[in-house]
Amino acid sequence: MAIKKAFSPNEGQILLNRKYLRYTVNFYCKKIKMLTDRVIPNELKEKILILVVEDNLLSRKLTSFLLQSWGFRYEVCSNGKLALENLKLNKYDLILMDIQMPEKDGYETTKFIRKEMKLGLPIIAMTSHASEDERKRCLSAGMNDYISKPIAEEELYNLTVNYLFTTVVENQENKLKNEYSGPSK
Repeated sequence: MAIKKAFSPNEGQILLNRKYLRYTVNFYCKKIKMLTDRVIPNELKEKILILVVEDNLLSRKLTSFLLQSWGFRYEVCSNGKLALENLKLNKYDLILMDIQMPEKDGYETTKFIRKEMKLGLPIIAMTSHASEDERKRCLSAGMNDYISKPIAEEELYNLTVNYLFTTVVENQENKLKNEYSGPSK
């Protein structure tokens, strides 16, 4: 059995355990630095649902591990076509969208979500192309933000919490204010 250290994000590590052409992936992460002062209460985290659209198995496992360790519920699909099917069936609060995927890439999928489905939920692009041109292309396709791979845990956490805070927590607070203020005159 050979164990190989694949990379070390934020002093954590991913170990690949290869035995009979099967891979077991174990993730170990250190405590992250929160660069945001926004906090999502646990009772709201239980109601939040994130869609992860990623074709690469290792990236799916890493993103799933991180979201789970932060207490978020999530669903995963491997391409844009499946993402669109999931969006017809479920209400999501945020999408983490890979760019290069089979069947329907992240650009096409986002454009369809914005123009045809008319959904305004936040979409964060996840791509291995770390350039300003790529960022601009993602934003012009309708994505709200961009994170380059390999994913930095702190950056993904802060982007996720900031967008969820804006769309979920502030909406919940506004809803409660409207309920307590009574009917408008």
